[in-house]
Amino acid sequence: MADQPAVIDSISLQGAGTYAGKTFSMSASCELMHNQLPAAAIDPTRDLLVVQDNTGSPMVFSIGSDRMLRLLTHDPATPGGWKSVTLSGPVAASTAIAFDVGQDSRGRISLAAAFTRPGASGYDVLYATLVADTPGSADWSTFPSLAKPVTGLDAAFQPTRLILGSSDDGAVPLLTVVGVLGAQQHYYLLQTPAQPAARLDFPENFGNDPAALLDLAQGFAFGQRGVWFLYKTGASQTLECTTFKTSDQGALTYDYSPGYKDIPAAMRYTCIATPTGASLNPFSISSDVYVGTSTGVYVFTAAHAANPTVVATGLTDVRQIVVRTKGDLISVWAMCSPSELWYIAGKHSQPGVWSAPVLFSNDCIHVAPIRNGTTGANELFTVTGDLNLQHAVQDATSTLWQQSVIRAPKTNFLINIATYTSLLHFDDEHGLPLAGFPVSITASDRVYATVNGRMVSLDMDASEDLTTDTNGNVTVIVPATDISTPILHVSSDALGSVIN
Repeated sequence: MADQPAVIDSISLQGAGTYAGKTFSMSASCELMHNQLPAAAIDPTRDLLVVQDNTGSPMVFSIGSDRMLRLLTHDPATPGGWKSVTLSGPVAASTAIAFDVGQDSRGRISLAAAFTRPGASGYDVLYATLVADTPGSADWSTFPSLAKPVTGLDAAFQPTRLILGSSDDGAVPLLTVVGVLGAQQHYYLLQTPAQPAARLDFPENFGNDPAALLDLAQGFAFGQRGVWFLYKTGASQTLECTTFKTSDQGALTYDYSPGYKDIPAAMRYTCIATPTGASLNPFSISSDVYVGTSTGVYVFTAAHAANPTVVATGLTDVRQIVVRTKGDLISVWAMCSPSELWYIAGKHSQPGVWSAPVLFSNDCIHVAPIRNGTTGANELFTVTGDLNLQHAVQDATSTLWQQSVIRAPKTNFLINIATYTSLLHFDDEHGLPLAGFPVSITASDRVYATVNGRMVSLDMDASEDLTTDTNGNVTVIVPATDISTPILHVSSDALGSVIN
């Protein structure tokens, strides 16, 4: 990828508010260029996921900025208290592009990961299922020996996301591999590692539009396994579940879309989560279907497609929901714009009764929680805008929290990364740099960006409010993962218009 020269635009701006009557100038440039960053075990632009061993000790999986899949485990003998293990791919020098990990009610761990093939075309997907959670029972550093390769994938298929189902029903989890073939999105479904994955088309052929798929999850509906699709077609929105036939029942479809039956037509879903509900009876096992909206979190209890009950309101632009349970206890974590993390508690035995939402953090990019299997208390890992990995543990008796920063060591080399680098420069009416000028930045699509040295998540509703540096500059760095970058929108109470 060759660096592209920056194109500089200059704009004259009229002040507003306390800056009314003043004239400013702004120059804006965007350049496709290469940056160098220290390789780290945690990449803030990618998810991290956590399970636990049978002693309650967390096992944190992540893809680092060097594209290596790693496992962080607590080790008092290691400087910093945490040990990092690299999970290698099927061939030397292969790098990880996506993964998912899950743990069922019996503690068994399943992990799927997609890897590149250095010097060759195509990708490899490896899948390890139902691994015991006993410490030392599995050597994760030899991941290819624990896993089996997923067969049946087209040679030109490029995986972009892996989604594991649950094995709470006792069977191996379903694996969904979402990706691109040609110019269209498809997904492959693997029902058992012993058979090839089957390529399937998305409902209503929405795979032609990369922006149509809003979220996808797997779970249970009335004793059957199923896949939930949240997608948009034009101005309408659909949330539906398609189940897989069993020996005594064919495939069924359930509709949870806004406007269906008594579901409010004005609702607009932003994300979904499908944890297993209260009953594990194999004939009736069902997921509780949580949906995020622009105003809060709701749930379709036990997969019933009826008017959802309120979990929490007053939350702005819910972008991710993570639900963890332990016995009767339910923990709901909601990521909201711009970087807020909210916590809501409930119980299976008291449906519809939820605690008031508590703001746990206003500086959170990613969250990976568990309910500790030994104490039953909450425990979670978060990535902050300062790129710190924080570990928070709740006392089971007092419910007080203790937090610490995990010093996940950086490696001793730099990695090259292609980025779109935008430089915004502000001058006052005398042509001098305008330092400390307040601006707010949003983006046309959700993107992780480094703004004046700080990692943030931007979209149309998530803004980053900041001031220009001493040179009157705002620098926005976005990883170049596609041929284009989202449009940046710059606004300020001190400006009379929005700049795109």
